[in-house]
Amino acid sequence: LQEMVGGNQSKLKRDMNDKFGKLKAELRRFCKDNATKPEDEQFEINSPFIQVKSREIRDNLLSRHSVEPFLEEKEVDGLKHFQGSKSWACVTGNELGYLSANRGANAIVWSEKAKAN
Repeated sequence: LQEMVGGNQSKLKRDMNDKFGKLKAELRRFCKDNATKPEDEQFEINSPFIQVKSREIRDNLLSRHSVEPFLEEKEVDGLKHFQGSKSWACVTGNELGYLSANRGANAIVWSEKAKAN
């Protein structure tokens, strides 16, 4: 049990209990996919991009939920009020390892173009 709660597992566990957990998981998935593309096809990841992308993900999650419910009530309420502020984008980008220079073991390795943000 101790091993499950330590390190990156605890962060993933927190994301799943977070009302924005599914949004963050989709954002993480997008960024990982983006990093695998050729450098000239990659989006530059910065806080304004995270703001726009997270709002797009929010809209997509709510749209999918309206067709076939899969979100918990707390998630729906959270997403309906989610604004994707610059401060949220900066904190989330740093938490996920996309904006910070101090990256963890699961952090994305960005191309030189993406680092130029």
